[in-house]
Amino acid sequence: MKKWFISIIMLAGLSSCSSNNNDLFTENNIIVTHFEKEKQLVARVLIDDVYGYYNIGHIDEYLVLFSVQHERFFYVYSITGDSLGSFGVKGQGPTDLVNNDWCGQTYGKSMWINDINRARMCAVNVEQSLAQKQCVFDTAIRTAGFSVNSFVLNDSIILSEQMRGDNYYLLTININTEATKEEKLYNYPTEHVFGTYNSKWRIKPDCSKMASAMHSINMINILDVKTKKRKSIITGNQNINLGNIVNKETALANRMYYITLDVTDNYIYALYRNESFGIEIHVFDWQGTPVYRYIVPEYTWTIAVDENNRCIYSWSQELEKVYVYEMDN
Repeated sequence: MKKWFISIIMLAGLSSCSSNNNDLFTENNIIVTHFEKEKQLVARVLIDDVYGYYNIGHIDEYLVLFSVQHERFFYVYSITGDSLGSFGVKGQGPTDLVNNDWCGQTYGKSMWINDINRARMCAVNVEQSLAQKQCVFDTAIRTAGFSVNSFVLNDSIILSEQMRGDNYYLLTININTEATKEEKLYNYPTEHVFGTYNSKWRIKPDCSKMASAMHSINMINILDVKTKKRKSIITGNQNINLGNIVNKETALANRMYYITLDVTDNYIYALYRNESFGIEIHVFDWQGTPVYRYIVPEYTWTIAVDENNRCIYSWSQELEKVYVYEMDN
């Protein structure tokens, strides 16, 4: 079995023409070559014969399956797998949505949904929406247009990742004054910005830090929301060469590394596609320390973590099932 070890290195003075672009997000890198704890997870089928979804979320005592193919957007189950109902339709009405991008941010029995085309974040109350069989919003807040990864810090501040030209930017938006601060996310511009830097972001429940899992690069990034301090975790291949990430003819990435992630107060759970072993879940703390490597036999593209009950839920598109995996304490 491949063994990985960890070291912390500082990389400086690299140019964009270098074959080593490990500093693409920050010079403060953690190189991970080993997880001290490893375990193969055993699946239990929680919900059978479910198809046409794109994500799964854990909100309080609910599991929500997100769809863009079915009649409704949100299909809700208990954590024991019982169907509780569905709600949410596509439209321009006050309680309708055009998009239903799940950003992983929740509070109580509500979930933040990014209605991208209408440039707004909607706090959907799951309990009330089930009762009324339509979306019930606690609130809806304007955000930046065409931002897939957006998060609500408080009543007045929105964080949004936006692709623009040859880079991605992090926007800090004051919705009361409409003042916007922006910073480049990556140190190297590229003509294939989506294929190179496309990532899935999540925010810590207390909104103090953000984490991203990069699809085309073997890297997890951590950003302190207040201080803007950055840290990167590089797994496997220790030398990142941006010239090898994208097929120049197709503008598509040559391979996928991290598929998605979920975060809790304590940990980052990143779903990883290992070409040798299959699907893995890499667990890090918020300092970037590798904690656990879970091996997942089933082919899955989504995870939702329930730390209170020490389990991970996943939906497999290929197998059309929702699985539950028990974690170690």
